[in-house]
Amino acid sequence: MDVKNGSESTGDEKTPQQIIDETKKILKEFYLNYASSIKSLSPNDRICVNIRIRNDSLVLNEEKNAKKTPNQLRATALVSDLTKFRQGKLDETSMVSKIRIPNEDVPSVC
Repeated sequence: MDVKNGSESTGDEKTPQQIIDETKKILKEFYLNYASSIKSLSPNDRICVNIRIRNDSLVLNEEKNAKKTPNQLRATALVSDLTKFRQGKLDETSMVSKIRIPNEDVPSVC
């Protein structure tokens, strides 16, 4: 039972690491499919996305998991790399390797 919400647990709850991994996958898909459509940026600019993972509504059963789970993830990629990817000069694997997503809590500033 979820004590905070008073609802039955379905057993489908995700671990903190599963949440982080899924969020990273979504961030990478965003960069591959949509980020290059942002206009008026120079090749040396970075596109930065901050996503808050943990908030008051996310209940973690163990205190140690709460300490391992960052409050947010930040992803960055260079506009020049995204342009090369769209032009076919970088393959998907190379582009994904250029997307930076640190594993620890990061400040909101890119």
